[in-house]
Amino acid sequence: MLFFKKGLRVLFIVGVLLLLAGCYSSEQDNAGAAALIARQASVKIEPSAWLVYWDLDNGEKELKKISPRLESLSFFAAYFDSHEKLFIPKALLEKRTKLKKQGKYVEYLTIVNDQVKTNSSPSVKNTEILKSVLGTDEAMDAHIKEIITLAKAGNFDGVEIDYERIWRDATTKKLFMKFIERLYGVTQAQGLKLRVVLEPGTPFSTMHFIAGPEYVVMLYNLYGTHTLLPGPKADRAFIQKILANMAALPEPKSVAYASGGCLWNTKGQRRLLT
Repeated sequence: MLFFKKGLRVLFIVGVLLLLAGCYSSEQDNAGAAALIARQASVKIEPSAWLVYWDLDNGEKELKKISPRLESLSFFAAYFDSHEKLFIPKALLEKRTKLKKQGKYVEYLTIVNDQVKTNSSPSVKNTEILKSVLGTDEAMDAHIKEIITLAKAGNFDGVEIDYERIWRDATTKKLFMKFIERLYGVTQAQGLKLRVVLEPGTPFSTMHFIAGPEYVVMLYNLYGTHTLLPGPKADRAFIQKILANMAALPEPKSVAYASGGCLWNTKGQRRLLT
């Protein structure tokens, strides 16, 4: 039995997002997964997409095709520079200006815990920087203010937090939960929406997420570049398991399907696919 609550929404990560992790799955697989949800629960389909800074030209082409059907569009993403300050990639801002708004969709600014350091490779899903910017009340307040300032300056409708690899460390997850609660209060006061993206391995039942923000759970990464063996990015059992775990999340909540992929060769090498 699936533990759906009425009103659970499905967000499709369409061609405008090249996933950083995942594995190969055909369009038929994704359609089948959506049909599975629709059959077993009362679901409101609200198509959404992520426009990512590393694939903007392809994203623009896809967006022109789907924008009339979108409920929301996330601009992915703002992240940290070498001084632990948030910034939005120039190319992403320029593309947004060029595209202008092509529909009635809500526009989110996504914030991720990646960091670019001088003369070094980017550090993705960096939990140490979260300990720094969330480690004290003063630092957390400054980080929240920085997020709000970026969102307001860009005339975004909302903020989307996509901080990952946070659940294995007791300190980080405690700081994260406090951060989400405080950020929600500020976004409400500033007239901004708040969306929080969660990994499928999130301990939903033990973390006691506050009601108010929209929670989006990734229904992918069962197999991918992080696994030695090939397999689907999501299968029926995986989907049912995560949906059951999501029963502990307050409304509103959504799920995201991936359209990127991974290809293995006979030597065990893996490469990403759009």
